Amino acid sequence: GLFDGRDHHDFGNHRAADVDTRSRPGSHRRRDRCGGDGGFARERFVFLGRLPIFRSRRGYRLPSIHDGDDDRRCRRVFLCVASLVCDLKEETVATGFKEMAESIFLAGLRRVDSRELIDRVLTVEGDRLEVQTDSQSITLDLSRYDRILVAAVGKAASRMSLGLHDLLGLRISKGLVVTKEGHLEKLPFQFEVVFGSHPVPDASSVAAAEKLVRLCTDAGPRDLVIGLISGGGSSLAALPVEGITLPEKQAVTRRLLASGASITEINSVRKRISKIKGGRLLEAIQPADSLNLILSDVAGDDLRVIASGMTVPHLEGPPPSIRLLHNVIVGSNQHALAAAAEKARSLGFETVIATEPIVGEAREAAHAILQSAAATRDRSRPACYLAGGETTVTIRGAGKGGRNQEMALAALLEVPPDVMFLSASTDGGDGPTDAAGAFASSEILERARQLGLDPREYLDKNDSYSFFEAVGGHLKTGPTNTNVCDLQIVLMR
Repeated sequence: GLFDGRDHHDFGNHRAADVDTRSRPGSHRRRDRCGGDGGFARERFVFLGRLPIFRSRRGYRLPSIHDGDDDRRCRRVFLCVASLVCDLKEETVATGFKEMAESIFLAGLRRVDSRELIDRVLTVEGDRLEVQTDSQSITLDLSRYDRILVAAVGKAASRMSLGLHDLLGLRISKGLVVTKEGHLEKLPFQFEVVFGSHPVPDASSVAAAEKLVRLCTDAGPRDLVIGLISGGGSSLAALPVEGITLPEKQAVTRRLLASGASITEINSVRKRISKIKGGRLLEAIQPADSLNLILSDVAGDDLRVIASGMTVPHLEGPPPSIRLLHNVIVGSNQHALAAAAEKARSLGFETVIATEPIVGEAREAAHAILQSAAATRDRSRPACYLAGGETTVTIRGAGKGGRNQEMALAALLEVPPDVMFLSASTDGGDGPTDAAGAFASSEILERARQLGLDPREYLDKNDSYSFFEAVGGHLKTGPTNTNVCDLQIVLMR
């Protein structure tokens, strides 16, 4: 027999059987529809994961009903697939739920693609530049300017710069992109790229800030400086005020990050020990005009908090006497949530979006989100609950993780059997890790038990990354070159 006398129940053991696919007499010139031929040397029937395939010296291929004239061969393949479907019925449901949660997250991510956002809000017709959002309408006459300079700062700086170049092209005289390593696009020749450090500034952040100030200071009264500002800018470009050293600034930042303080509280301190935050960058920009396109990574979209409000005068003292100033939010967490909700509905979920941003301690937010999701649930059909914002983590242990992984780990302690929970960062990096976030479900919890892992123990150590790496619960997107806080997705069967 084709499988050496073994029946189809052996297929689940992932063993292989030799298969002779050499053509029979009279058929040596036949070529099958998969590109094989009668001289296709000896093949071996193996499994790729749990998928049956054929392997030979020519490579791998799926089984085909045109493999020779032996009906038994096809029959065995179909029996194998039928057995596979039966064995994996429950696993497929769980995997499908996980994949749907990820697809909903990615739909939200696509909506806040920073290059596309620039294209949505800006139009250029001749010398006329128009900025149009739901709340602002601005028109600039580009013929008034000798030069257009671009000052881009943040994790989305490079992709926002690409979007602006798509529209303005050679009208851009020069630009500076200050971003985090790994968050880079291939940029046109006008742009210089420098890297800063995140989330704690270092000497590279100071060098980047000095370059940024020089670019802006070079602008004259007939120049337009377009700022492209996104989250991460507070650390990527850092210039301590007189009397504060870089090591002191670093120590303050580390203590704030470990304390559980909100981003509003952290940036309130940052701007007071900086020469360029709290609107102070405008002192370098004047007498040029200033148009700033801002991607919000802050719950509530407070311009004073995003990248510590570099172009938003609000600190004590007289504001800079700048002739023209526009600060425009081009994208936010709400845009991502709206797109995620649209995707969830297209998948058949009754969908609800949280009315308030998610803030506070990540582990406490996990409980609140699950409770709110349960309260909105209609058990007559699948449901999806969406939330967004930025939580905090008070570090008590010596582990590794981020606020989204911490939230997912806390959710794992109480997630119901028919629920899939996902929390992930839209910038692709949750804390100092390579994961965007993590999933929580009863299947993941069962996997942890099989491995002898106690989620509460890992939570106490703030070691969410190690836990999810062990159980395979991470979502890893890589750097996305956008940044609009985090998304939480709860799917309920």
